[in-house]
Amino acid sequence: MHTNFTKRTIENWQLTPGKVTYHYDTKTRGLALRISKRGLKTFIFYRWLMGKPERINIGRFPELTLEQARG
Repeated sequence: MHTNFTKRTIENWQLTPGKVTYHYDTKTRGLALRISKRGLKTFIFYRWLMGKPERINIGRFPELTLEQARG
């Protein structure tokens, strides 16, 4: 799902029982938010490296703010 991230939208996203979900920011290329099966929200950087997808953990929300993750 591609969305312009705001603090409010991130706070309102809920976990999907039994699934890990990913939301992608439309403002910052490669920035995504993963919501785990337990409801933990983690900022990640998603990119392709040598033809394979790579996800790099940046930090958990709300300890890491949206502005810090975009930086």
